[in-house]
Amino acid sequence: MKKYLLGIFLCMSLLSYSNILDQGKNAITITQAKDLQKVKNKGKKQVFIETLIPVIDKIKSAINKEREYVESLLEKENLEEKEKEYLEEMYSKYNVKTSKIDDLLNKMIIPPTSFILAQASLESGWGRSKVAIEGNNLFGMRSTLKDPVRAVKVGAKDFYKKYESLEDSVEDYIMTLSRHKSYVHLRGGINSGKDSIELVKLLGNYSEVKNVYEQRLTQIIKKNDLQKHD
Repeated sequence: MKKYLLGIFLCMSLLSYSNILDQGKNAITITQAKDLQKVKNKGKKQVFIETLIPVIDKIKSAINKEREYVESLLEKENLEEKEKEYLEEMYSKYNVKTSKIDDLLNKMIIPPTSFILAQASLESGWGRSKVAIEGNNLFGMRSTLKDPVRAVKVGAKDFYKKYESLEDSVEDYIMTLSRHKSYVHLRGGINSGKDSIELVKLLGNYSEVKNVYEQRLTQIIKKNDLQKHD
């Protein structure tokens, strides 16, 4: 009897292990918004969230490293030539008009993950919008290019940016919030540690329907418990 039960246990273990391997073989690495539609075993919202979190974490980690290095230069009286060159690169990257390190640091923001997820989900319809599927554009970022090959055309005359990957879309979105003068109050809120619910009130002109936009973002954050990812 013991041998019989042991045999059953071993068979079940092997089947379980086989299933894990099969899942690994069939797992989809999502880098394109159009791939989100291929996943059938989970709800679209959960897949969207699970896809973006590691992307957001990677970009945040890179910004953190930049910030830490810039902060270390604050403590030095005399900078080496390579350190000066690095600062010049950062001033250019973050569109800083002065030569003050503090002004640079104020622009090197890291928004809460829940804030990014909420905007991405609202602007892209959880990755199902036309501009998301055709251009990996998760944040409704408009394009100055009027070329249907290099931008996504919506309607008669609206064009939206095309990105190579979801990561490129998230990175450009964060850099837009970091550089543009319209988001100075938002950057101040992020730097002072405000949570995502408070930050949605500081988005300014990101949307033409300000109050409605704020309400929708707040609802998405709360309904999907996004702040647990911060």
